[in-house]
Amino acid sequence: MKTTPRSSISAVGTITIDEHGLICSFDAVSERIFGYAQADVLSRNVSMLMPAPYQSEHDQYLGRYRQEGAPRIIGQGREVMGQHRDGHSFPIWLAVNEVRLGGERVFVGSIVELSEQKSIESDLLQSQETMRAILATAINPIITINAKGIVCSFNPAAEQLFAYASNEVLGQNVKILMPQPYHAEHDGYLSRYLREGQPHVIGKGREVVGRKKDGSTFPMHLSVGQMDVSGESMFVGIIVDISERKAAEAELANSLETTRAILATVINPIITIDAVGQVCSLNPAAETLFGYAREEVLGQNVKLIMPEPYRGEHDGYLSRYLHEGNPHVIGKGREVVGRKKDGSTFPMHLSVGRMEVGGEPMFVGIIVDITERKNAEAELMQHRDRLAEMVASATAELQQAKEDAEAGAKTKSAFLANMSHEIRTPMNAIIGFADVVLQDETLSEATRAHVKTILRASRSLLGIINDVLDISKLDSGKFTLEEIPFHLPNVLRDLQLTIEHQLNEKGLQYHCQMAGNIPTKVLGDPTRLRQVLLNLLGNAIKFTDNGEIRLQIKMTDQQDCLQFSISDTGIGMTEKQLAKVFDAFSQADASTTRNFGGTGLGTTISKQIVEQMQGSIWAESNWKEGSTFHFTARLPAVDLQLRCFNEDDISVNEAYISPRLFNVLVAEDLETNASLALLRISQQGHRVDWVKNGREALQAVMRGGYEIVLMDVMMPEMDGLEATRRIRSFEMLNGKSPIPIIALTASVLREDHLRCLEAGMDRVEGKPIDFNVLFRTMEEIAPANLGTSRDEHAEVMLPISASAEKEFVELADIANLSKALAVWQDPQVYEDALQLFARQQANTISTLQSALTQSPPDYMGAYKLLHALKGMSGNLHLTRLFNLVCQLDAQIKPLLAQAEPGEDAYDPRTLAELEQAMHQALKAIESQALREQNEEQLACYDAEQVRRLMNQLQHELAQLNPDTVEPLIKDLRKYLPAEQVAPLWHLLESFDFNAAQEHLTSLGETLGLTP
Repeated sequence: MKTTPRSSISAVGTITIDEHGLICSFDAVSERIFGYAQADVLSRNVSMLMPAPYQSEHDQYLGRYRQEGAPRIIGQGREVMGQHRDGHSFPIWLAVNEVRLGGERVFVGSIVELSEQKSIESDLLQSQETMRAILATAINPIITINAKGIVCSFNPAAEQLFAYASNEVLGQNVKILMPQPYHAEHDGYLSRYLREGQPHVIGKGREVVGRKKDGSTFPMHLSVGQMDVSGESMFVGIIVDISERKAAEAELANSLETTRAILATVINPIITIDAVGQVCSLNPAAETLFGYAREEVLGQNVKLIMPEPYRGEHDGYLSRYLHEGNPHVIGKGREVVGRKKDGSTFPMHLSVGRMEVGGEPMFVGIIVDITERKNAEAELMQHRDRLAEMVASATAELQQAKEDAEAGAKTKSAFLANMSHEIRTPMNAIIGFADVVLQDETLSEATRAHVKTILRASRSLLGIINDVLDISKLDSGKFTLEEIPFHLPNVLRDLQLTIEHQLNEKGLQYHCQMAGNIPTKVLGDPTRLRQVLLNLLGNAIKFTDNGEIRLQIKMTDQQDCLQFSISDTGIGMTEKQLAKVFDAFSQADASTTRNFGGTGLGTTISKQIVEQMQGSIWAESNWKEGSTFHFTARLPAVDLQLRCFNEDDISVNEAYISPRLFNVLVAEDLETNASLALLRISQQGHRVDWVKNGREALQAVMRGGYEIVLMDVMMPEMDGLEATRRIRSFEMLNGKSPIPIIALTASVLREDHLRCLEAGMDRVEGKPIDFNVLFRTMEEIAPANLGTSRDEHAEVMLPISASAEKEFVELADIANLSKALAVWQDPQVYEDALQLFARQQANTISTLQSALTQSPPDYMGAYKLLHALKGMSGNLHLTRLFNLVCQLDAQIKPLLAQAEPGEDAYDPRTLAELEQAMHQALKAIESQALREQNEEQLACYDAEQVRRLMNQLQHELAQLNPDTVEPLIKDLRKYLPAEQVAPLWHLLESFDFNAAQEHLTSLGETLGLTP
């Protein structure tokens, strides 16, 4: 690059030569430049000052110029090389002009030495190359722009950060890398800075927001510097992406908030001090313990809360630790003495830890007040001597007790042997004679049902007795399996009925496949086989949320040996978990116990039983795909003509009778469910009241008079959990004994049961309610001082009709009538409950569909509808409807915790099947009502009987007691059309007694009767 020399670089030397190239003059500057004295060069050829090739070419060039007059350098200038006297060459700028002196041509050469300038240019070029390398390799994005905001350079780090190639950005306004409002403000800001010189970023840095090529934004720190290039302002921006730092700051802020919350709520006093012993923090528990407010202690030396000698020793100890690093307390703990604000002292355990904050040491002290423990130790020391005296006496007594225990063990063995005979003998007689009675063909259906109940209950009781007696055998290692003929398909059928509710609750499919060559009747222990199957099926259900459970039975290659395989689509196990699945008290890991419960003994017990059956057990599993448990058992086939103990289909329906009678409060918002509970509880002889929500339950308990509360969990206004919490708080504040509370819930999920217990409930019972279990639970949890003993001669109201099922022929396809009537006991009450269900639930499915199809779906609303429908359909034993509700409920429940469920969040086919089942149920209930109405209208109209009933109704309506009004309306329905009686039902349901009286008066006038 050619550069015109400036005077500031060096002085100009002047040399004149004649037309033959001989030096005529040589000034002082030229002497300095070339190192020659004037006398050394005068009259000598100027080529002596030139290196090759200029030296050899010069005379020829000058001759051509004289002849041809074509100048190459004359009249202008150029950069050439000069030669110093010492022989080294150097760059010069040479400008030559021709001058005429007296007819002679003289050439004047002006010379500037360029060595310093060339060195500067070389340094500049090297600096430029270095700068390019720095920009290319710098890890920080670096961008330069000119005074108009145009990007002049864009290094690779900037390309990577902004996702632009440099050719996409160079020449563009830097605004393309900025989101709003920076984009719109940048040109104005740059213009103001150049005009007014008031920087906002230039010369320093600040946090701004950048914009990538895809439009996304990110936080960054921008440092801007200004420089001049050829007199023009240029700006250099150095960028640091602080996305990770901002995320870390947010996480740190959350962590600090959590730490503050922990320190504020932790029950242990915690104090932090710095390296000189000044208190930096003091949590509320420490304030309470020492009696100081934190403002009184912060910034003070921690010696303030120490008595002597700790007070005088503390600073020296802390200093020695920081210099020598020999801890006495730090990193461990010891017992010391603390000093309160009032000057009193107390024993405490102090644990001290060290941490680094900003490079400085900090110390955290965690304190435990051990005053009570020290007092207890002192008291214990007082009793130590006395205990020592007692030990000698006790040793002699223990020796005697040991001898007595050994004698007792022998007596126990003899007792169990005798009891085994004495208890089994009458039980066998009961079972035997029950079988004999059942052979009497003249028995009525009702009596036959009662005897079957006695027979099944006796067999169940005998099984319990056998289990109790088997304990002694297990202790002695003499436990053996039974070998009796049993009906294998019936065992599998009963097993399916046992787990049916659990399957429905989780919406799981169950398949049982038995190979064609499996014998129907086999020899073995059906109770222990059922125990193993229930253990493994129960685990499969517990660890499976979606899919199916499958039980397969096939023959093995070994004679009389069957293989059972239970597979699931659950969470599965890892190889490590699988290796210890049959170990005692072992589950997959700690989270399995926390999430699913259980002791881990089921598979161990199953393994022991299987081995006694001359079989083996093993498992296969894939993590998150499911597990399969296999076991074999020796079960030889027996003659099909041989009678088996479980060959007949006998159902267990033991009628429990409460030994004590209680004042019971039922909290239930659904009238259908409440009707059943009130009926069955009152039949037992208990006094029972009903409230419709948790708020009313709380008020009733606060008024007093109740001994047991049956609390529904999901209710309007106030749910059962909140009501229970408030009841427990009320009892604590007023010093009252806790009233037993039993939760009633349609959910069998363990986490839901835990929430009930955590709220303060004593037990959890499922819906549909098993009243025998409920009555037993009431008896178990009620303290001995509650209730009144039942009169042993009093009868329990259990009005069961043997032919009741025939009265409900319209419902045969939708309800399990035998179970329903066994639960409801009173056919008329069951019918009324069905009618109430039909009226109240007519629009439930359409409401459910609206909740699930709106945008976004109302899953909580749908879940509440399903929860209520599940309880009612289960209590009424509307089998298909109940099963479909359980399936859809299991699909909806997981969606409550999801922010944005996918399109296939639940199966629409289940909703469609549920709609069809509800339609079928409502239609059947309506047909049942119409049939009964037609039958009732066949009764002869009896005006006097109607008048008598209407008079009684008017009197009872005035008493505002629905319990006495309902039976009269039912009787009146026998004589009058349904459309005349139905308004009375509706008014009674809304407790509008005045309107009911008015309707009754109007009805009397219509019939020509005076009520």
